[in-house]
Amino acid sequence: MNTGEINSYLLNSRCKDKWQLVGTKRRAGVAVPLFSLYSKTSSGIGELTDLKLLADWCLKTGISIIQLLPLNDVGSDFAPYNSVSSFALDPMYLNLNDLSYTETAELSQKTGTLRKKFRPVFRKVNYKVKQAKLELLWQIYRETNTDEIADYILYKKNNQYWLNDYSVYKVIAELNPGIGWFNWDEDLKNRVNEAVTAFEKLNYERIEFHKWVQWQLFEQFRKVKQEISEKSIIIMGDLPFLVSRESADVWSHQEYFNLHLSSGAPPDMYFAMGQKWGMPPYNWNIIADDGFSYVKEKLKYAENFYDMYRIDHFVGLFRVWVSPVEDNSIPGSFRACQKTDRTIRGCFRMRASYGNGAGTLGSSAVVFSIAGPGGRPGRGARPRNDRAPDMPGLWFLPVPVPAYLSRLSTFCGTWLAWASIAVPACCRICVRVISAVSLA
Repeated sequence: MNTGEINSYLLNSRCKDKWQLVGTKRRAGVAVPLFSLYSKTSSGIGELTDLKLLADWCLKTGISIIQLLPLNDVGSDFAPYNSVSSFALDPMYLNLNDLSYTETAELSQKTGTLRKKFRPVFRKVNYKVKQAKLELLWQIYRETNTDEIADYILYKKNNQYWLNDYSVYKVIAELNPGIGWFNWDEDLKNRVNEAVTAFEKLNYERIEFHKWVQWQLFEQFRKVKQEISEKSIIIMGDLPFLVSRESADVWSHQEYFNLHLSSGAPPDMYFAMGQKWGMPPYNWNIIADDGFSYVKEKLKYAENFYDMYRIDHFVGLFRVWVSPVEDNSIPGSFRACQKTDRTIRGCFRMRASYGNGAGTLGSSAVVFSIAGPGGRPGRGARPRNDRAPDMPGLWFLPVPVPAYLSRLSTFCGTWLAWASIAVPACCRICVRVISAVSLA
């Protein structure tokens, strides 16, 4: 098929609304962790508003995709793929000088002090800035009347599925520092309704504070996205497939997870017993019986910020390596996910770029082949040149790219393969991938 035929096919396929959204033209992109986009106005770490500076740079260089690492709220390890919520954004990325509906006196002076105290030394982030920002945000919140802010009230109404559970979790965790929810008071641990309701009444203001912070992140990110979209630049998100065992998701939906098991990777030359990541695998039967509402809601929320997204470890939708949490002597094994093959596809409304960082699959999954010089497949890829039989509108196309790209664990390679679908597969594509950008 030539380029015109491929374009025509995609724009008339079952996925045509997704292709119409992002277009079928060939694109170049940049992959960045937001924490690295430090500018003169940043307070200790790259912030959401710094994306506008990156967009200006993209315009000058002909780049039209900005791919971000996960921005979800993280725990004490600050690991982006081990978040405490698959919905909430991390408060450390807020620009405190660009908050909505706040008129706090001396705010500029306070943020200036914060900026000086947490300026990156030796190009490294001091993650204590997160707690410092939360303390300043708490002062701002207590000086702000939120009762009549219609946008805030509407935000809480539209996000009832996850927002209250997340905020309650955060406050309980604050009152029990360093203690996982497994070790909380039995009634709170098991979410006994009377105990949770009593806790909410006793800690109403602090719970509302965390909801307000998430609303501020929502407002700021949406405004940034709007400005970037006006420049015809696409924002691509990165959604972790798994979520931390110590998370609001797991605590509030314990039935959705197999808590006695840990996800991981099979044995290899470096790990004789395989890897044990700690994140619990999903109980897909229960999630499916609930209409996949958990999956739908998290993707629905992501659509507020991203034009398309990469799903980390997408192979886990079909099978995942698991092992017992408590017994390290028992080898793990692959567990197939019986109810996700066809039904889960109805959850994806946006154009998704699927990642496959741990193995290969049958033709029922979307896997783009990433090949190195000479057409040899890169890590975690399988060469296919035919249409996926059970997924009309999606193709397996081998895309020759430099070998170094095939070693990037699909973070950059997956969108590169997607962006190249609309050009002949025989074309060699060379793209400079920038993992961090310093903005003056």
